[in-house]
Amino acid sequence: MVWFTTHKSDWGPNHERKMTLNRWFAASISCFTVFLFAACDVAIPPKIEEFSPSSGYKPASVTQIKTVEQVLAATIAVVKDDIRIEAAGSLRLFTYDNRASFDHYAPAASKSTVPRHILGGASGNEIHLILSGFQDPGSNDLLIGNLIEVIAHEYGHVLQQAISGQNSATVPLWFSEGFAGWVAANVLNSLGWQPYDISLHRFERELIHHRQHVLSLLELDDANHWNAITVKPNGAIKTYVTATVAVQNLIQAEGLDAVKNYFRTGIFASSFRTPWENFVREFDGYVARLDRQKPGEFSMTKPEWRPGDTWVYRRTIPGKVDRVQRTVVKEARYEGIPCYVVEEAGKTFLYTRQELGQLIDMAENTVITRRDRPNMILNWPLHQGKEWINSYRFEDLKNRSSGHSDRKMIAINSDAVRVPAGLFNAVKIEAFDRTNGRLVSEYWYSPKVKWFVKARWYVTSEGFKEYELLEYEYRAK
Repeated sequence: MVWFTTHKSDWGPNHERKMTLNRWFAASISCFTVFLFAACDVAIPPKIEEFSPSSGYKPASVTQIKTVEQVLAATIAVVKDDIRIEAAGSLRLFTYDNRASFDHYAPAASKSTVPRHILGGASGNEIHLILSGFQDPGSNDLLIGNLIEVIAHEYGHVLQQAISGQNSATVPLWFSEGFAGWVAANVLNSLGWQPYDISLHRFERELIHHRQHVLSLLELDDANHWNAITVKPNGAIKTYVTATVAVQNLIQAEGLDAVKNYFRTGIFASSFRTPWENFVREFDGYVARLDRQKPGEFSMTKPEWRPGDTWVYRRTIPGKVDRVQRTVVKEARYEGIPCYVVEEAGKTFLYTRQELGQLIDMAENTVITRRDRPNMILNWPLHQGKEWINSYRFEDLKNRSSGHSDRKMIAINSDAVRVPAGLFNAVKIEAFDRTNGRLVSEYWYSPKVKWFVKARWYVTSEGFKEYELLEYEYRAK
C-alpha cells in the first residue's frame, strides 16, 4: 500500500516537498497512484535490471539510497533479514521513462495489472515502474521515499508468489493488497523512513475519521470495483488502508506463518483458526470501536506573540536528529497586513498577526514562497470538535512553480502531552487532505507555550518528520 502524496509545507522551512500541480502531476492516492498530465512523451525501451536473492544492499543510513536499483536492493535485504521472507529465484526490474514507454513496451500481462492512473505494478517475478511519476517537479531528482514505498509494496506481491509456489491459491484481493501494504510499512520502518507504529497510528486515525465510509472486506475482492473505488474521494482509505490494517490484525493475532499457510492453501479458517465470516464481523467491530472515548470540552483564545518569544525543538527526520530554534524577531507589515517576523533555520517567515497563519517565506531578504491567504493551522477560538477548511494557493518563486494546498482541519481533543520540555495540556489538531482523505499532519497546541509542543508530518517523499519541544521562552507584557 503506497500513498504517493507531496504537498506544501504546513509549518516552517522545507518540512514537506512542494507540489506543483500546474507543471507535472497532482499527487493523489492508492498503491502509488499519481495522475499524470504528460502530453508528448516519446516511447523509449525500458531499462531492465536483474536481481538475485543475494542482491541485497543494507545501507548504514536511508539517506545513502540514491537510485532505483539501490531501493530494490535495500528492500530485498531488509525483507530477508527483518521480516524473514526471501523471494525465490531472480527478480527483474523494468523502469520506463514515461507512460508512453510503458504503454508501448510493457508486456500485455503487466499492462492488465496497471490501470491508467497507476505508475507501476508487479507480475510474476517482474516489477514495472514508470519513473516520470517519481521525479521531483522542481529538480527532477528521484523521490526516494515514494520509490521505497512503491517498490516495497510491489515486492510484497512478488513475495506472495514466492510463498505460494507452484500450488498458488486464490486469496481475496484485499488480502493480497493488505499484505503488500504490511510489507511496505515494515520496509519503511527497517530503513528508518517511518516507524511502523507511526504508520499504524496514521492508518487508525484515518479509519476513525472516515469511519462512516469504510467498506466491509466483503466488498473489496473484485479488481474492477477496487480500482474504481481508489480514484474516488477517500478511495484509498476504503481500499489500501482498510486492507493493510485488516492484515496487520491477522498477523498480530496468528503470526506470519498463518499468512504463508493461507497463501499456499487458500483456506482461511484453518490458517487463522477462525471462519472467514467471523473475522469480517470482528474487523467491522474493531473499526467501530476505534477511539470511542468521549473528548473533554475546552476553549482557547489566540495568544499574543512578542519579539523575543523563542521555541527550541528536537527535529527527527530520516537519518538525522537535530535542534531547531524559532524566534519572533519583530512585527512588520506585508502589503498592509500586520505580521510577526519569525526566524528559523536561516530562513524568515511572516505570520499574520490576526490568525497566526504562515503567509510568506523568505531567504536572504528575498520572498521565495507566498500564499494567497494564510496557512490556517489554527482557527480561533479553538474548541472541541471545531472543523475548518485550510485552503490556499502558493507560488514557489525560486522554482517558478505554483500549487494548491487543501486541508480539512479538526480540533480533536485536549489532553496532557509529554515532550522533552515537560508535561503540557495541549489541543490535538489533525489535518486531512481533502482530495484523498489522508492524514497529512498532526499538531499539539499548548496555550502555555503559545505554539506547538509537538508536530508530525507524514511526507512519503521526504520521510516522517517530528518536532518535539525542548525548551521555550516568551516575553512578559
